[in-house]
Amino acid sequence: MPSEYRVVLHAELLDLLFRMRRAERRQLIQFFDALAARPHAEGDYEEFDSTGRPNQVKILERWAITYWPDHAVKEVRVVEIEPA
Repeated sequence: MPSEYRVVLHAELLDLLFRMRRAERRQLIQFFDALAARPHAEGDYEEFDSTGRPNQVKILERWAITYWPDHAVKEVRVVEIEPA
């Protein structure tokens, strides 16, 4: 059964994703699919954004992915992908 949630990335993050090596890109896409299926998934640690909202940070090999679930619209917002 497909997830009710969608993963949303800004254009600059999509650009970064498409510039990655195929194996890294595939790993991140698999992570995004898992996030859509489990939007409450906790990261490796938590950071707070400028509004005080908690953001989860997951480390996948050499990348740190920052995200937060927007339950009102059933989306997981990926706000940062950066070197870990």
